[in-house]
Amino acid sequence: MFKLVQEPIIDFPQFDKRKLYDAMGNELTSHRGITNTETGEVVSVMSNRYSIINHEEAFGIMDKAATNLCSEAKAKYEFGTDGKTMKLTWDLPQSYNVDVGEGDSLRTRLVGLNSVDGSRSLSFHIDFERLVCANGMVGFTREFSFARKHSKHIKSDIGAFDLEKQVEYAWCTVKDRAGDLKNNSVDYAQGMAVIKEVVDRKLFPKKLEKWISEEWRRASHGFYEQAQENGANLWTLYNAFTSAITHEIDKNGNTLTDGQKELYGKRVNNLFGQLLAA
Repeated sequence: MFKLVQEPIIDFPQFDKRKLYDAMGNELTSHRGITNTETGEVVSVMSNRYSIINHEEAFGIMDKAATNLCSEAKAKYEFGTDGKTMKLTWDLPQSYNVDVGEGDSLRTRLVGLNSVDGSRSLSFHIDFERLVCANGMVGFTREFSFARKHSKHIKSDIGAFDLEKQVEYAWCTVKDRAGDLKNNSVDYAQGMAVIKEVVDRKLFPKKLEKWISEEWRRASHGFYEQAQENGANLWTLYNAFTSAITHEIDKNGNTLTDGQKELYGKRVNNLFGQLLAA
């Protein structure tokens, strides 16, 4: 259970690695206790090779990338039980929204995650949220994802990756691709053929085919089969796929899992990269 922290200055919990001993008093050299420095509580036992990135340090790495992209970005903090896990979110201004059309837009959100107990990697994502229904429920597609396990190489890996530059590049790529997709016309039959091929190749599940097809029909050909198409291009076809990812709800009222959304998001990005290059 996460607790939302709203103070502008956060007293981040600090953790270090302490020696462990067996019942005979012998040191366990292969493992260390991940310990809260304030309470002395051991929150996890990890391999001695495990490297702690404390939340304050993780925040510094990720917030620098977020504010480099948008100086107005302000992080919201959420800490898990005993402060072992942390989630950060940055909602960017409307100027960073990506227009979909017909009053719809994708809101840019940055998400950062970290743990000190080995339960999750240090990771940073660019998500695009959209309204799913009138009650304010939102879904997302993930366009950029960076993750590193807490190994002994994590700090050098983060430095070599250059998160600031990669986030800025990913955002610019999304903007440029949206423009490219809008400038590539596709007729209704061609779009339907792409949808069928992707489902037949099992890149997307069969249950999403109806949503994608109906969304494509509405955007490219109109609700009532108007003779004049009103948006038949790769952007509206792309939006049909991402709409299905974010809106799909099964008979039990469950949406796709975050892992499924990320998987299908990567596949649709690869697909449209290929269509642009064709």
